[in-house]
Amino acid sequence: MKETIKFILILIAFSLATGLFCQNQTEESEEYDEFADIETANTFLAENIDYHYELIKFYLNEHEFDLALSYLDSIMINPTDSLYYFKGIAFKGKENWHDAADNFALAMENHHADGLLQKSQTEFKYALNKLPAMEAITSLSGYMNAMKDNETLAKFLVIMAEIYENNQLFDEANDVYVTLLKETNYPEQIPVQMKIATNQILLEQYDDAIKTLTPIVALDDSLHNADALFLYYLANFSLDRLQIAKQALLKLYYNYPHHQSRTEILSGLAMVLEKEGQFVMSWYFLNELKNSSSEAQKFIVQKDIDRLKQKIGTQKITTDQFRYLEPHLLPEEKK
Repeated sequence: MKETIKFILILIAFSLATGLFCQNQTEESEEYDEFADIETANTFLAENIDYHYELIKFYLNEHEFDLALSYLDSIMINPTDSLYYFKGIAFKGKENWHDAADNFALAMENHHADGLLQKSQTEFKYALNKLPAMEAITSLSGYMNAMKDNETLAKFLVIMAEIYENNQLFDEANDVYVTLLKETNYPEQIPVQMKIATNQILLEQYDDAIKTLTPIVALDDSLHNADALFLYYLANFSLDRLQIAKQALLKLYYNYPHHQSRTEILSGLAMVLEKEGQFVMSWYFLNELKNSSSEAQKFIVQKDIDRLKQKIGTQKITTDQFRYLEPHLLPEEKK
């Protein structure tokens, strides 16, 4: 069960990107797409793009990275965010990931246009992911020590937490998230708290996760409540708090029929009800799960159904198997 929970949580961790990690990462297979699309940087340059920029773009498009760097060094008297960005692209082309990260960080720190900021942030994360984890963390710490802009500092903290998570250092990631909430004005407070709760469950700190999630669930926020309820179920189920876990699952079942974790919701209800001795209701949810499963999954679900049938036929059942069932013998009235 713990391995299943960890797998589900890893999926959730990525799905929680709603608002928290809105930028798109550059795929490795598209490593040099920005050279083919370098004209998009025109939007973010000074109003009068002169010969210098055109020549730099030409070198980059031709993959003449050394020439681009030499020329950039000769004109970096008054560096701009665009020049730092282009220098980062040149170092990326040479696969010099440390210097690439340095220049993308400077482009972020000195940004004047939101579009170039987001593009620099995407490239910055890509370069950091090419470095050994601790080297990336050390570099990030150095950037943040000199950071004055609160908004950019928050972006750097989110990236640092992601690197820790990618290396399964969930305690360290949560320390960063706590700093993010305390020392910046980061607007996405609830997604950050849910990331903390996710990491706490991965660390088997279930009581802490419940404390983190309880006020979020109480808010009944339409944007985040479904994922908060699912995490709340996982934490409570892990502590054998079956009644609370079941209530969370039932809310998910009735209120969020199209939730991305619908399969896990149905199987969770079947598990909880079986633990309660409610074999008929467990069978009901397994049957619903089977109807929505692939052919391969149907075989596995059917084995669980057969196991329940055997329990119903052979065990002494003391639980009222029909207390959740209501007969509907009369046709529904026409509205």
